[in-house]
Amino acid sequence: MKPWKRALGPIGLVMAVAFAVASCTPWNPLAGAGIGELKIFWLGYDRVYSANLDGSEVREIYLDFGMPSYRAIAVDPIERKLYWSDTMSGAVYRADLDGSGRQTVASGVYADSLAVDPYDQKLYLADGAAMIQRINLAGSGLETIYDSGGTVSDLKLDLINGRIYWADGTAIRSSDLSNPLSPQTVVNSANTITAIALDASAGTLYYVDSAADSTIYRVAVSGGSPVGVWPLTGSAGGLDLDPHAGRLYWSKPTASTGIYIDSVGVDASGFTPIVSQPGSGD
Repeated sequence: MKPWKRALGPIGLVMAVAFAVASCTPWNPLAGAGIGELKIFWLGYDRVYSANLDGSEVREIYLDFGMPSYRAIAVDPIERKLYWSDTMSGAVYRADLDGSGRQTVASGVYADSLAVDPYDQKLYLADGAAMIQRINLAGSGLETIYDSGGTVSDLKLDLINGRIYWADGTAIRSSDLSNPLSPQTVVNSANTITAIALDASAGTLYYVDSAADSTIYRVAVSGGSPVGVWPLTGSAGGLDLDPHAGRLYWSKPTASTGIYIDSVGVDASGFTPIVSQPGSGD
């Protein structure tokens, strides 16, 4: 568990909101704002779903009859494509926003997080362990650009300023989009950081850590003291925001296959449950 629009400032920046739900196998919703549409996309073990941002019109747009373990999802708003990973087979797939026309982009990669740069035609991948990699959207040129020796997760791209942000154990780090990356620490936490969200135009990061009853925090991309925004019951499996509407979205941990996504304004107003689909064991 980031929305995007065709025109966002001088370079037509697009922003995708992706969540990861902490269930037995994580779900990774992604909110996308297309031309005249607002949608959330998320993953089940073997399928891709979509819905309106208010949680209505839930649809299963792709079903895999094999035995996959879908993990991470991202969007290319220029070509209007979804990308998602399967950590069982070690593949990354691409399809249209309605789930049609699935293609295999890469094999032998086990992506825990994905982020698309549609302008440089690059897909960034975190393996959930130590590495950040990138590959051309056409599927060629896989390269490792960072090996932390730690635990890298939840990539976010700032395409206005040409930077990448990621959770790295108990820290959030950032770098320009060089090879290799040149990491700088933005914030350190007492607990493992499970999810981050980026508002590039405001120069602000939001994050959640692994505390039993956590809080959504806000901090400047330049660092400084975090400020609490919203208390959570439990933690959050994923976090992101729609910067146009000024709303945060997060997925709630579940011990089953259920899907629970909530939203609140960045000013802590207007809390709203977005998707509530109980699963077995809920």
